[in-house]
Amino acid sequence: MKALQEISDALSWEAKTASDHSPGVVENDEMIVRQVTHPNFVDESQKIKPIWFDDVVNKGFSTDRLSLTSVEEVVERAKNRADERNAKPENAAKEAVTVHSLGKLAVSSIRGVLCDGSRAFGVYDTAQCDNEAHADVCQLVKNTTKEARSIRYELYKLTETVIV
Repeated sequence: MKALQEISDALSWEAKTASDHSPGVVENDEMIVRQVTHPNFVDESQKIKPIWFDDVVNKGFSTDRLSLTSVEEVVERAKNRADERNAKPENAAKEAVTVHSLGKLAVSSIRGVLCDGSRAFGVYDTAQCDNEAHADVCQLVKNTTKEARSIRYELYKLTETVIV
């Protein structure tokens, strides 16, 4: 992520695939979803917490492309990850993680967020061997700028919650 923020042609990478497992680059007319787990990313009123967006800055905001998978498949993968996490001995005393919902965003809307006249986010095809629908949203504005928090809030406003 930090390397992408340092290069001037980070947006040109959207036209490339990052994996041999890829069916193609992420198109502007696609919808993406990301799992929302409880209690990590849901507040008392059952809304997504702003912290849910923090990965967009440092490691990539992992999502699934709905043109290549289904809501049911995404939920199943999310439940499996939650079960694996909950089964680890070091998590036995912690509150169990459950799948609460999915956050759904339009790629065109993400790409439409601007900061000082430039695109704030890139959406990259990062297909995986076990999930060809995987993509990452990456913040291209350095997190040290005063605008960084407000552009993440734009993502928050664009997110539709899909209860599962």
